[in-house]
Amino acid sequence: MEEEGLQSQLDAIILDIIHVSEYVWASAAAIFGEKSKCRQSWVKDVLSDLLDSKVGKVIDDLLTIGEKTDLSDSKFEQLCTTVNYFINHEHKMDYKEYLEKGYPISSAMAESTCKHLVKDRMATSGTR
Repeated sequence: MEEEGLQSQLDAIILDIIHVSEYVWASAAAIFGEKSKCRQSWVKDVLSDLLDSKVGKVIDDLLTIGEKTDLSDSKFEQLCTTVNYFINHEHKMDYKEYLEKGYPISSAMAESTCKHLVKDRMATSGTR
């Protein structure tokens, strides 16, 4: 990027919150089970912490749950996967600052727009 002179143009690399939420839901399923009614409120609390840029707290909470809860090996592995992912990408998860600056924290709108544009174009008579 420095070669192109774009370094001063890049303010942040943002990890898509929708992708992050998939890890949170997977951890909730590991902790509570797929059908537990506790999952939704736990996920809401965790995502609230993440949107408030409390990634370190979320990591610590997941580590504590892993240590103090009797999870099967596969469920413990899911928690470890989420923790490692958050540790590796923490520098891209300052959502509070990103939102304050008006940055998008999800690519969902852009992806949806592309999907509909391509579909509309391909659905036109005589196109492939």
